Amino acid sequence: MKITPMDITHALKNGKWYEDLRFPAYAAATGPTAPTYDQTNLGYEFNDNPAANEQIQFIAQIPHHWRQGGYMDIHIHWCLLEDDGAADEDVKWDALYRWYEIGATSNAAFTELSNTVDVSGYTQWIHQFTEIGNPTPPATPGVSSILEIKLERDTDDAADDHPHSVLLKELDLHYEIDSMGSWEEASKWG
Repeated sequence: MKITPMDITHALKNGKWYEDLRFPAYAAATGPTAPTYDQTNLGYEFNDNPAANEQIQFIAQIPHHWRQGGYMDIHIHWCLLEDDGAADEDVKWDALYRWYEIGATSNAAFTELSNTVDVSGYTQWIHQFTEIGNPTPPATPGVSSILEIKLERDTDDAADDHPHSVLLKELDLHYEIDSMGSWEEASKWG
């Protein structure tokens, strides 16, 4: 993507810049019920009728250039794997997360975000982008806080009724930045 002078002018006017923290599917850990990694099509295959929700897990340090308290969302890149979406079919995604700073409890309960996607008219193999939600930061999110995410296709919920597998390519955090990073291990510039 080419950045034009108009893009830079727009960003300077509203004072906001954004970046993605990327979690490629191949770098994820598997949860208690693991989806299969598809080595032909490259991604995690989430089945439509597993014994329990299939899950993959991600852990990351929030980048130092995130604007503390600023915008952040969890989104995924994925596709229908075995068939097109039919009328009134849905796929439900859940992201369970916990976010804690240095010196805070690291085994607190997870908070759930979810999005049920109407796949009516979606075509097999077409790259899809889905926002799952905005995680709430800790009360005082310091530099070097940790975010843990468990991503599931929620087949336990009747809302998920697409009777075929889907393929996850990547989970991302889209976030607002305010600097090029930090000037010390756990301190922002200025």
